[in-house]
Amino acid sequence: MRLRSKKEAIQIINKGALEYKKNLSNKTILFITSMGNTSNYFETLFLPQNFKHLTGIRSKLSGADFFNLAVRNRISPDDIVLAND
Repeated sequence: MRLRSKKEAIQIINKGALEYKKNLSNKTILFITSMGNTSNYFETLFLPQNFKHLTGIRSKLSGADFFNLAVRNRISPDDIVLAND
């Protein structure tokens, strides 16, 4: 998905942060995969500070600050950098 503006990116980030907080934040999820007779599993803990990484957005804000600002709709255009690719 190619974003047209920082404003559009911020809207998506804010919405995603609320969903992350509601459904994943501070929860451990068990992932199980199976291929033929082989099964694998791993657990992942979804911490608030990990949200920034999942967005793919570059920012000088720490992961925790990024998430907390996003949940409160306080990310500013100066807080993020959109990649050219």
